[in-house]
Amino acid sequence: MSNKKLIGEQLIKTTINFEEALVEILKVEVKRIKKLSKTHIDSEEFKKTNRLINNIVMAFMLTDERIKMGVELYMDNDETYD
Repeated sequence: MSNKKLIGEQLIKTTINFEEALVEILKVEVKRIKKLSKTHIDSEEFKKTNRLINNIVMAFMLTDERIKMGVELYMDNDETYD
């Protein structure tokens, strides 16, 4: 297996693991925001949680790019750089 293929495969695997961690954090934060909306609404706490959720969504966009890059490296048939 070429170096590009190995790097691409590793990039995909680590990105998937990172996404799984983001999903778990997102679940916790969504539960938290639901709880905040049902009880007294502390606007600062609500804003912090909402900001964190927005940051998680942005992180998902970045991981999408990393997976695309990993797939490109994995599928690259150019062996000249190995």
